[in-house]
Amino acid sequence: MVYGSVDASSRGPNSPTAVMQRIADEAVELIAGAEGAALEFPSGGHLVYVCGSGCLLSAVGSKVERRFGLPGRALDSSSTLHCDDVFHDPRADLEASIALGLRSIVCVPLHDHGTPLGVLEVGSSAPSAFTEEDVAILTGLADFVSATISLAAAASLSSNEAIRPAPGVGNPADSRASQMARFIANVTWPGMANEIDADRRIRAVIDNEEFSPLFQPVVMLESGDLTGVEALTRFHAVPYRSPDLWFAEAHRVGLGVELELAAARRAIALLPRLPATSKLALNFGPDAIDDPRLLELITSSDPARLIIELTEHDAIDSYPRLRASIMNLRKTGVRFALDDVGTGYSNLAHVINFAPDIMKLDIELVRGIDIDPVRRSLARAMVSLGLETGAEVIAEGVEREGERDALLAVGVPMGQGFLFGRRSGIDALTRRLQVVAAGSGKKLPRATRKS
Repeated sequence: MVYGSVDASSRGPNSPTAVMQRIADEAVELIAGAEGAALEFPSGGHLVYVCGSGCLLSAVGSKVERRFGLPGRALDSSSTLHCDDVFHDPRADLEASIALGLRSIVCVPLHDHGTPLGVLEVGSSAPSAFTEEDVAILTGLADFVSATISLAAAASLSSNEAIRPAPGVGNPADSRASQMARFIANVTWPGMANEIDADRRIRAVIDNEEFSPLFQPVVMLESGDLTGVEALTRFHAVPYRSPDLWFAEAHRVGLGVELELAAARRAIALLPRLPATSKLALNFGPDAIDDPRLLELITSSDPARLIIELTEHDAIDSYPRLRASIMNLRKTGVRFALDDVGTGYSNLAHVINFAPDIMKLDIELVRGIDIDPVRRSLARAMVSLGLETGAEVIAEGVEREGERDALLAVGVPMGQGFLFGRRSGIDALTRRLQVVAAGSGKKLPRATRKS
């Protein structure tokens, strides 16, 4: 095997040079006192620095005599060697150490099926920078590092097993195993540790139901009468983040559908507390609509009172397949809505391909519609399209009475937004509906009457 200078940026992520560079980078991150790390391989009577990180990056390409210094001694003795201070340890190559700015060194020998392969060297400019625990961690990683370099590919480890937290965090051995697992994960797949952390975080949110549904009213613009609600999600887990970030992370780690279904299940469970004549709108991406578990969830409830809104977390891979899934859902009596209509070609393509029962005008089209003739023209065109295709039109993001009146003027019958009520939990929503039903004068805003 030939090792040259490392330029990981021009190689594939699993090339030998890229993998070795990640090993050096991760070693510096792994050991608190480390200021640099390098991999050295034998060439004749010398050891050649083939990659480095931190203060040892400058050593790449240089040679040291194998018979002098800790690296050669570690490789020949097949033992990890630890030097607290090169000025007081005769095993160290003092001249080379001074040139590299090192006072403390740990050298771990690497072997390929018993054959000397090279040395992982970790160094610091401070004396006594490394503990026995640091030495134990690096020594424990020797076989993995050797195998990874030899095969120039990821070790055959299960990602989840590699990162699973060890029991008994207070035990130094368990802590060591956790550190080693993260090192292994980051070398075999850069960023995998973060991805596994995200996977655990999303699974905990789902398993512990660390979220709750919020509901925003959908009303008749003319009368202010409630026609339904859209279910949204509030997350209680830490770190605090907006719902879109939670769902985006869930989709990134392959748990987006599970989280969408879990959120919908919580909202549907509250359907009996809503007025019998009102609909419940639920948001799903294309993958969830394609998932047979959604059909099971819908049929276990009251489909005639449910609306499925398509929101795009990911691109639609196949219109025919998604269209077939929507048709199967519609057979149950559920209605289908398109979100964010009127803001781009893809939305119009969805209208053509799915023939929705409901088109929801995007907030960008609604905001300022009373003072913008272009927006009014576009909204009027969407209403005309709805009349031609048999789709109802709902305006999103209605915040001012002027916007509501302009929407009514172009023929939009329904809307939702802060003007009619902010998103709230089921208790706050039902209290407000009770006030409205009692005729207390706090009815949802009506349209302005023209004399």
